[in-house]
Amino acid sequence: MWLALSTTAFWFVKTQNVAELFNGVFGAARFPVSAFPLPVRAFLTFVVPVAFITTVPAQAMTGELAWGAALASPVVAAALFVVTRLFWLRAVGSYTSASS
Repeated sequence: MWLALSTTAFWFVKTQNVAELFNGVFGAARFPVSAFPLPVRAFLTFVVPVAFITTVPAQAMTGELAWGAALASPVVAAALFVVTRLFWLRAVGSYTSASS
């Protein structure tokens, strides 16, 4: 997540606000995903995967992780990795030196 947000620095000069936004959204991860209504839960799991990052490992450690989630977790992690990697490659490809 942080790499994807930091990658926006290739296009935007000021990225401090993105860091603050990330910290605010990541603050929602302090609470169990079940505490949120279903639309917010879906947003925090799939759009901004904060719930995935924090809830799945916690449930696995406590033995509360469902088999479906356990099997889907590596797939979701790999998909997020690929998306971030493609975003990084696009950003590096569009980079032009500041001095030339």
